[in-house]
Amino acid sequence: MAAGGAPSIGGERRRTLLYDLPQAWAARLHEAGCQGLVYWLRHDPARSEGIALFDAEGARDDWPGGEDDAISPALLARLREECGIEVLAAPRAGELRIVEGA
Repeated sequence: MAAGGAPSIGGERRRTLLYDLPQAWAARLHEAGCQGLVYWLRHDPARSEGIALFDAEGARDDWPGGEDDAISPALLARLREECGIEVLAAPRAGELRIVEGA
């Protein structure tokens, strides 16, 4: 149990390669009345939190669609200056080279 009596799952859930086990956990938690859980994102060294919702599988069709927002020039500049990260545009298919047998 986590602080406050909330159920918790150790870090091993992040290292599960097959989805059968975590899907079984989700089904049992949903049956027990849990609607979801908060977890640490696997590839984020800052340990940001993600949210898993338990319900029927698949994408929901009834949520309103959103629009992709471009990353602001100010944020791109901060990433470059403070973190040394350069965000590049995704290449077009014609710019890619496919190497056979690599």
